[in-house]
This record gives sequence, C-alpha cells and structure tokens, in this order.
Amino acid sequence: MQFFRFNAAQAPPLLVAAALMSPVWGPATPASAQGADCRRASGLVETAICSTPALTALDAKIAERYGTAIRSYDAASAEALRRDQRAFVVARNATGTRLADADLIEELTDQLTRREAFLTDLGNDPLVSVVGRWRNLNGEIVVNQWATGVLTFTATAADPRGDGWSCEADGSGDWIDEDEARFDDISGAAAWSLNVKAQGATLVVKETIENGADAVPYCGSGGTLSGTYFQAVRLPDPSR
Repeated sequence: MQFFRFNAAQAPPLLVAAALMSPVWGPATPASAQGADCRRASGLVETAICSTPALTALDAKIAERYGTAIRSYDAASAEALRRDQRAFVVARNATGTRLADADLIEELTDQLTRREAFLTDLGNDPLVSVVGRWRNLNGEIVVNQWATGVLTFTATAADPRGDGWSCEADGSGDWIDEDEARFDDISGAAAWSLNVKAQGATLVVKETIENGADAVPYCGSGGTLSGTYFQAVRLPDPSR
C-alpha cells in the first residue's frame, strides 16, 4: 500500500478559507506562506491560530499534508477531499462563535490535532477494494471480509461542530461486484440498506430505504452515514 510522504519545504497555507477554492495549491516555503496568511488573518479563529505558535505549527502541518494528498489523487478523489477540507474549515471557524480565550485555544488544538492525524493516515492504493478503513470529517466506516466469507461493516459519524447528530451502525451484507457491496442487514434498521463502492482513493457510501421514512434510525436528527470517505490505514485481512 502506498502512503503519502511529506516534504516540510512545501507547506502551503491553510488559514484563509478562500485558499481552498484553488484546484491545486502550489508549493511554497513555510515562512513566506504563513507570514502572508497571518497578515491577512481575520476573526477569532484565524487570529488565535496566528498568535499561538503551537497552533501555527499544526496549521502548517495540515496544509502540507492536504497539499501533498490532493496532488497525489485522481481528479474525482481530489475534488472530494477539497469538499471535505472546506467542511473542516467551516466547522473550525464555527468554534469562534461559541468559545473564546483559553477555551478556544484548547478546542482548536483538539480539532487541528485530529485533522492532522486524519490527513497523515490517508492512503492511495489503486488496488483497494471496499474492504478496509475509510474516514472523512464526520467519522469512519470499517469494512471486513472474514475467513468465513461474511462481509461486515461498522460505522460511526458525528456532526463535526460537536453539538448535533451522531450515528453508530453495524451490519452484514454481500458483494455486488469486486469494488462494490451492499449491506441489507443493519442492526436496528431492518428496512434500510447501505451501498458502498470504491472509487479511486475513496469509498462512496449511500443509504437507501424502501418505505419512505425520512429519518435514519441509527443517527440523531439530521445525521447520515452517506458521503465520501477516504482510504486510511488498512486493516489486516482476516481471511488470510
């Protein structure tokens, strides 16, 4: 499996959310990129990051890993990661509307640490099937095929703002194709099914239901497991 390796001399900026609109960030030295961004910083969150060395360092690591990953992905996977990163910036900035001072610094430290770990764990294995560990901003889904041939999944997700819905589900299913599976046996959600399909460096997850219900039984209000997840550290193959 291929994992990303990062060059500290190519850390692009993250602070300004508008930078995420660029299709691909070009390489830049940490000093010049961070200096330019901090001169344009606005709002409580960006100001807190620029005025706290530990947060500035975390921010630079996030930018570096994001830039390397997106340049290594195929076009569709790269666009999915851009969307996920934009959502991260929105959730991060929302912290400034409910916290301040030391509480804000503590929460930003936690958010940026987790985001840096997420980006560090990204993989890009072109031969991957749906089996493995997949993550996005909201949570993760783990798909396993056991030695008995049974295909199972476990999944957790939560509102990235930290004050809304959460999901927890597991179940079993069958292969549709070599890169696609369907889980019709979901604990506590008999009428629901989950379709998962590997596409490039991502897993596209879709929830379907036949009886017209508009609430996911294993999630809180507004919650869902549907979305695009990214390759993370692969699990050992239990069939071997």
